[in-house]
Amino acid sequence: MNAARPAVGRLGEDILGATVAGRWVSLVFHSPDTGKVTRKHAWIVRHDGLYFGSGWYEQA
Repeated sequence: MNAARPAVGRLGEDILGATVAGRWVSLVFHSPDTGKVTRKHAWIVRHDGLYFGSGWYEQA
């Protein structure tokens, strides 16, 4: 990861780096439950050129 790149660019690189074996990605996103910006952790897997993910939001 290049620290000089914007956060969105790094996040995209993290997601695109996922493989068929999967990869953990952490990001900051609006929680649909609270409406607040919250850290989210997601497991991303690449399958047939598509990316699938599932994750959870940290509780504040």
